[in-house]
Amino acid sequence: MTFSGQVLVLALCFALLWELSQGESRLTASPRLWFVDLASRVTSWLPRGKPVGEVLGSVFVVGVAAILPAFLAWWLIERALYERPYLPFILTVVLLQGSITLLEHGRRARDVQHALRLASPFEAHELVAPWARRRDLPFERDHLVCATFETLARRITGGFIAPLFWFAIAGVPGAIFQRGVEELYEALRPTARAPQPAEEVELDEEIEVPQLPERRHLARTIGFLHQTLLFAPARFAALLMLVSAKLLGEDAPRGLAVTARAGGLGSDALPMASLAGALGAPATRLDGRELAPLSSTEAWLREPREPLAAARIQQSWRVVCLAAAVWAVLVALTIWSAGGTLIARVRA
Repeated sequence: MTFSGQVLVLALCFALLWELSQGESRLTASPRLWFVDLASRVTSWLPRGKPVGEVLGSVFVVGVAAILPAFLAWWLIERALYERPYLPFILTVVLLQGSITLLEHGRRARDVQHALRLASPFEAHELVAPWARRRDLPFERDHLVCATFETLARRITGGFIAPLFWFAIAGVPGAIFQRGVEELYEALRPTARAPQPAEEVELDEEIEVPQLPERRHLARTIGFLHQTLLFAPARFAALLMLVSAKLLGEDAPRGLAVTARAGGLGSDALPMASLAGALGAPATRLDGRELAPLSSTEAWLREPREPLAAARIQQSWRVVCLAAAVWAVLVALTIWSAGGTLIARVRA
């Protein structure tokens, strides 16, 4: 069933309202995570250290976690429920809402802010590290605040900006496929051992970061697919972060300068650099990776613009919310003016 642009915009509005009505935590786990869990079990059976086996296995893993749910969504909407009144529309709303995530990351950012305000860097570290998929994160406040900026930008790009981008192109199957690849990529992100705090304080237990069994070639293959799917959405997200930061009185030129230095780190680094740079983070490291050495004319980017207080996390959430709202409006206008998804228009 091919929906008109007006119907798809209405479905998008209902999905966004549903996401906002759930508050800061989802009532149920998204069905796409069932396929990711199944893929993690399949991954444990793949041969370790054999490039050909891992590359072929990655095709199967992506098929289970992303292609299969996208195909099932297409089959249900286009074939199984074609003659059932309203059911394809309802299913579109449900599946689209399950493919986007917004307020959950705002809750995580505020939890980190609360821990830092209570002068509890250890609690903040335990909150940020699993969320950022980084166990090598230092315990200093500036590092925790910067990691929160970066993770918030990365998660919103992969969990909101990109799904709506692919929804406008390929409908619900496109959004589901992108989120499946996103979840696989997050599960495969490399991490290092957790550092010990400077003070003589023992952590109760090592930070647990959910991951798929380590497979180097599998991670590279899925990482390449992830970067390809994010190529355009990440650049839109970076631009939206800069514009939103400027509208809210932040240092957008600084964010642009940091973004220009992060171009070689991959598509997902661009929105992270835009948000962190605009909020005053130093331009020496990004997501735990060293950036190119600063030239003499870029020395002003070496230190934070001002002390990175915990209150800056709340400002970062405001920037992200404004960027997400503008993006939702732009996607709705695009679908409305195109009379449907871009693929449906090309086929017509």
